Amino acid sequence: MRRRNFIKSVLSFSAVPYMRTFASQAKPYLRMGVLSDTHVRKPGWTLDPFIGALKWFDSQKVDGVIIAGDIVDQGLTEQLRHVGTAWDSIFPDNKAVDGRRVEKVFVTGNHDNHFWKHASAARLYPDEKERFERSIAKDFNAAWTECFHEEFVRLYRKEIKGYSFLGFQYGSKGLAEFIEREKATLDPSKPFFYVQHQHLRDTCYGPWAWGRDRGESTKALSKCPNAVAFSGHSHYSLTDERSVWQGSFTSIGTASLSYIGVPDDVFYENARDGEKRVKEMPSFSLRNGKHGMLMDVFADRIVLSRRNFATKDVDSLGPDWTIPLPFAEPPPFSFASRASKIAVPKFPESAKVTVISRDGENRDKVKHRQVSVEFPAATEGGRVFDYEVRVSEPGGESPSLVRRVISPTFHLSRKNDKGTVSCVFAASELPSKCTFAVYPRTSFGRSGKPIVGCA
Repeated sequence: MRRRNFIKSVLSFSAVPYMRTFASQAKPYLRMGVLSDTHVRKPGWTLDPFIGALKWFDSQKVDGVIIAGDIVDQGLTEQLRHVGTAWDSIFPDNKAVDGRRVEKVFVTGNHDNHFWKHASAARLYPDEKERFERSIAKDFNAAWTECFHEEFVRLYRKEIKGYSFLGFQYGSKGLAEFIEREKATLDPSKPFFYVQHQHLRDTCYGPWAWGRDRGESTKALSKCPNAVAFSGHSHYSLTDERSVWQGSFTSIGTASLSYIGVPDDVFYENARDGEKRVKEMPSFSLRNGKHGMLMDVFADRIVLSRRNFATKDVDSLGPDWTIPLPFAEPPPFSFASRASKIAVPKFPESAKVTVISRDGENRDKVKHRQVSVEFPAATEGGRVFDYEVRVSEPGGESPSLVRRVISPTFHLSRKNDKGTVSCVFAASELPSKCTFAVYPRTSFGRSGKPIVGCA
C-alpha cells in the first residue's frame, strides 16, 4: 500500500470545499497545457501571448497542449500559419528540446470556421471571393495539414501517455454515435478528456452561460462519469468558481488567451461597450487577462493550476482546483455544494461608503448630474467577484433599485484587489433621500456583510 499524506494547501476554502487524503506521488502521470480562444491575427499583440504560453508550458514539461477553439480570429489560413510557425519554433516535429513528445489537441471554433465572412475580415480583404480563397474553410484539411502537419479529422481520438483525448471540430455531425463507439474501448477506471469550443449546455457557468451548445454533448457524455470536458467560447474568467461543474460528468471552462469576457447572468453597470446596458460608469480593459491552465493527472486526482499569461511571472489566479479520482459521490464540484461552502468576501473592518454628487457624463456622452457610490475593495474572507448596491428609501421594506458592478480586478490575481470601487448612478434615478447598502459577492452570488452609506 502506498504511503498517503494529507494535502490541504490546494483544498483551501476558496478553492475546493472538499477534504480527503491523496497518495504521495511526486510526478503526475500526465501534464497538459490548456488554452482557448487565442484569436491570433498576426505576429505581435495577438501572437505573442500564445508564444509566451507555449514557452511556459515547455518549462513545465507538458506532454501536450489543448486549444478549445477560436485558434485564429478571422478564419484565414495565413493566421493559422502563424500559429503553426509559433508551435514549430517551440516544439519542432512536436518535440521539446529534451526530446519529449508534445501533442497537439486542437479543435476549431466559430471564428476558425466562418469568420472569413465577418466584417473584420472584409476590412482586410474587401473582395468576398478572395477572402474565401484565403479562408481555412475553403479546404480545412489542406490548411490543417500545412500548418499543423497532421490530417484534419472532424471527430478524432488521440492517446497521450495512456490517456484518451476526444476532439470535436466546430460544426461537426455525429457526436453521439462517435462517443458511443469510442466508449466501448475507453478504460472506465481512468478519466478521458473531451474538447469542443462551445460550453456544454447546463454545465460550467450554469444554464445561462453565453454561447452554450444545444445539449447534444451533455446528453452524450452524461453516460460517461469518467469524462472531463473542456470548452471555451465565452471568454469567462478562470477566477469564476463556476468554471468547473460536476454532475453526471465533469465540465471545465477554459477562459481565453485573448481577453476576458463579462458574465451575462446578471446586469452589470460596468459591462463592456456594445451591449444594451446602463452606461453611467466607464468600461475598463479586459485585455490584461490572458488566461490558461496547467493540468496534472495523478492516480487519484486531477489538479488544475489557473494562470494569467499577461503577467511576466505568469501569475496564479487562485488556489489550484483539485478534482478527486475516481469521481466522488456526491461530486465535490457540484454547484450546490460549492456555492454554500466557499467563504463569502468581507470588507475591511474600517470600510465605509462615500457618496459623491457631481456633474458627469455617461458612456453615451450624455451630460447630467451623477451620484457616485464609492467603497474600498473587499479584501478579506473569500474572493470577491462582484458587488451588489441596493438603494432604499427611508422606511422602505425592500430596495427601490438594485445595481451590480463587477469587481474591476475580478479577472486578475487576488493581490490586485485593492483601492476604491465605484458604482455610478444618474441622479435622476434616485430619490432625494436614500441609503446605499453595498454587498460583496462570490461568483456564485452569495453575499457577505454589507456596508451602508447615505445620500
